[in-house]
Formats: sequence, C-alpha cells, structure tokens
Amino acid sequence: MVRSIPTVLDSIQWGTHICQFYRERDEFIDLVTSLIFSGLNKKHYCLWILQNRSSVDEMVDILYRKVPGFDDFLRHEQIEIVSQDVIDEHANKPDLSSLTNLRQYLEGKLNSCVVRNLEGMRLAITTESVPGKKIEHVMERERFINEVLSNKKMTVLCSYPSTEI
Repeated sequence: MVRSIPTVLDSIQWGTHICQFYRERDEFIDLVTSLIFSGLNKKHYCLWILQNRSSVDEMVDILYRKVPGFDDFLRHEQIEIVSQDVIDEHANKPDLSSLTNLRQYLEGKLNSCVVRNLEGMRLAITTESVPGKKIEHVMERERFINEVLSNKKMTVLCSYPSTEI
C-alpha cells in the first residue's frame, strides 16, 4: 500500500508540474505510485508514460502490489500505463515528432476525461535514460509539458535519472 507522499500530492493544484531527478529506481516508483494512488482516489484519470515498452508489465505489477483495488481502476479504464513508442505507433501521422504525437495523445485523453465525468488527469512520464544532448533533451521536454499544461485540469510528474544529466 502506498503511504509515503500522498498527503502532499492530495493538495496539489491543477497545472502543477513536478520535475524529479532520481538516483535509484525506487525513488521514481515511490513518487509515481503515490501520485497515481492519490489521483485514482480523487476520481482522476491517471496516465503513466514509460520510455520503454519492456518496462510496462513490470510497472503494472508494481501498481498491483502498491495500490489497493488497482484491478478495479484498470477495469474501469481510470488508469493506463503505456510506452512512448506505442503512442508514436498509434499517432494519426506517425512521421511527426514524439512530442507532437504526445500532444495529440494527451489532448484526446483530456477530452475523454470530460466525456467520462472524471475530474482531470494525473500524468507521470518516466525516462530511464536520456538520449543525445542530455540536458537539452530534458529542457525541451519540460518546456513542452509546461505548454501542454497551460489552463488544463492536469497535474504532471516527469522523472529523469540524475546520473544521466
């Protein structure tokens, strides 16, 4: 069961963007599971985007262990765990950049929240390795998230490995 940080996460406002630099995987896992646990209990749609498809099953298993009633939330499609490459594959125009594909995906999910009578979205984006010009990649992603967040019922947590920056 998640207990570490939920009281802080219960009080954050829409439009909050948290950027976490972690040393150990447990650090991002604890914060993300707390964000998701808090959001699910507040009738928020929760989306966790992972860098690699291979991590999805592992993170689903972790959420089953840490979030009470996780299978009910999953069955009611209140939570989704997906990798960035899946978002790119299902994009309307797969030749666009990953950030453009991500924007379209998030807009669709936010619209779905309204239709499904959910309060808003909690988004976690976890990166386990940073490509190329590391700090530039992080800054580009963070600017993009700030732009997407503007005037939306959305809270975002981006996690990056501090060893990669």
